[in-house]
Amino acid sequence: MRKRVIRDEDEDSNESSGTAKRVRKRKRPSSSSQNGSRKKKEEEDSDKTSISEEEKNNLVSTLMRYILFMDISKQPVSRNDINKHIMKDYVKHRITNDIVAIAKRKFTDLFGLELVELPSKQGSNKKSGMFTLKNALYDDKDVGD
Repeated sequence: MRKRVIRDEDEDSNESSGTAKRVRKRKRPSSSSQNGSRKKKEEEDSDKTSISEEEKNNLVSTLMRYILFMDISKQPVSRNDINKHIMKDYVKHRITNDIVAIAKRKFTDLFGLELVELPSKQGSNKKSGMFTLKNALYDDKDVGD
């Protein structure tokens, strides 16, 4: 139901006579209501990507522990495994890349290991989504010298 604003032309005469003016408001679809829906969507999107620092640190440490245990058996870790085992409740947040990047830095700083993504079998430019650890302290070429 649409409401409409009706105002008398001579408001001064209405005020002096004491009669109440008829005011009905008309709802119009305005750009502000569209902006409101946009803001809600943006807030929902930011909620998806925003997690607390404590949760992020917990995810990074869990990922690092998982990769270390998988490295014992010399098995590469796939991105799907990370999403399935580590990022269970956070897959919708789409922060896997951020968590992996933080884990890469921490592996290098703490353990001297480099978390590398293996190239795909079809082409060397594409990434396979498989990760493994590599010793970053020395190259294999330096061992024989």
